[in-house]
Amino acid sequence: MTYRRSLARTGVFAVAFLISVLAGRLTVMDASDLSMVWPAAGVAVVWFCAQRQAPVRWADAAALAVITLVVNTATGASLALAVVFTVANLVQIGVFLRLIDRWRPGLADGTMRGPRDLWVLLGASFAATAAGAAAGPTGMWLITDQHSWSATLVWLARNTASILLIGGAGLTLPHALAVRRGAVVPSRARLAEYAALALCSGAAYWFGFVQDRHLPVTFLLIAVTVWVGVRFPTPFVVVHGLLVGTITMLITLSGHGSFADIADPATRAFVAQLFVAVVAVVGLALALGRDERDALIAALAAEKAQLAAQREELTSFAEVAAHDLLSPLTSISGWAEVATTAVEQLPANPSADQARDGLVRVSRSATRMRELIDDLLGYATAREAIVAPAVMDLAATLAEVTVARLDAAIAGGLPPPRFQVADLPPVRADPMLVRQLLDNLIGNAIKYTAPGVTPMLTVTATGDGPMVRVCVADNGIGIPAGQHDQIFGRFHRAHPSLGYAGTGLGLGICKRIVERHGGTIVAGDNPGGGSRFVFTLPSAARAGIPEPVQDSAQVG
Repeated sequence: MTYRRSLARTGVFAVAFLISVLAGRLTVMDASDLSMVWPAAGVAVVWFCAQRQAPVRWADAAALAVITLVVNTATGASLALAVVFTVANLVQIGVFLRLIDRWRPGLADGTMRGPRDLWVLLGASFAATAAGAAAGPTGMWLITDQHSWSATLVWLARNTASILLIGGAGLTLPHALAVRRGAVVPSRARLAEYAALALCSGAAYWFGFVQDRHLPVTFLLIAVTVWVGVRFPTPFVVVHGLLVGTITMLITLSGHGSFADIADPATRAFVAQLFVAVVAVVGLALALGRDERDALIAALAAEKAQLAAQREELTSFAEVAAHDLLSPLTSISGWAEVATTAVEQLPANPSADQARDGLVRVSRSATRMRELIDDLLGYATAREAIVAPAVMDLAATLAEVTVARLDAAIAGGLPPPRFQVADLPPVRADPMLVRQLLDNLIGNAIKYTAPGVTPMLTVTATGDGPMVRVCVADNGIGIPAGQHDQIFGRFHRAHPSLGYAGTGLGLGICKRIVERHGGTIVAGDNPGGGSRFVFTLPSAARAGIPEPVQDSAQVG
């Protein structure tokens, strides 16, 4: 900021301060020479906050001191009292700026964004006013040899209210006006609400202060403030509080309203200023609380969107990597098989045995890697494939899965699983995805069976309104306590320390398939030992079937 601009701003604020001091001196109450309202306190706060980075700050302090001295002496105050008022104003401004910088750095240069800013402004206003009161009324006592606690309370109330209203406006409106440039024009409904508020505010204050001054209904005016604080932007709340505060004081000064009936001038001024301050605090607390909540919601939404984008990128990378790994994995498996055949033809010796053992490990690792890739591709299919629902025979699909699992167990020299299958009604679902769902659940039940135990599975189904509820129960090792929901998460393995192979994707695939058909899946304990999975699919015989979900949201 240049010297020229700084001095120009000093001149503008000095004129505003001069007008506010003159306005305040017009409300002198009695022989104490104390004004009922003092807008200069708020104007001074705005002035010195705006000029905090000015290169000639001494000019601002000098201008404030000269204006305070001249106006007070010109309007009837003695020179001694004028000096006291000048010192009190300078002390008040200094304390306010120091506290704002310490409690909320940056507030003086920015705008209020949440309730904490309001409480800092209120606390700094009261503390600064108290410091000014220590200099002002105390100085008056030293000069006049008379001390009035009521005058001290009036000083505290009027200056705090002035800083709160005018200072709050100065900290809020400039930023709001800069942001609102090019804003969308309010809708007709919004404009109608503004008009309704104006009518209701005018009617409420006319009834509360003019029509019937003897009824204690002033508290009802808080309802209007609550309406403003809940429904309207914070800058509008500030302006509304400033307007109703000004109207309240003008009505009281004119001798109307319930506050004007208070005989003692000091008490009258204190009560009126207290009402104005309460109205301002209530409105701002509601509005700033709403702003803070909206800001937190917006930040949360942005963070969720960012996480979703990152998750999408990682998933896409996993899918691409899975596809790209299939070709080299096939080569590894093929060459491992060729090498194994060649080693088998060598005469027995320690080196050949070591090579044979190494090739077995390579083949086993390749098999595990293929399982992981198959699960990743299966998860991608369950997540992104278009659901093509059709009426399908659930029993026939289950029979295909069980036969395949029996053949795999016999080929692997494992105990063949036993199946007990009840009548299964037809469903309306995607045949490919449902087959994958059943294969994952059956394979999971067989895999997590204790060594030497023959897997026994029971599959039943019942109607559940427009859905079919299918239950798959087994006699396996069960699900650890507290993990019945976690097992549906991606890459979660319930028994990582027991040596069971797996990728932790199988049940996540099941959950996604069921959810994309509008159903649910839950895990529980089988009363006879083992675990039980219950899922729902749309029934082919019922109306009102939920539409399959076609989005690409992820599990977890």
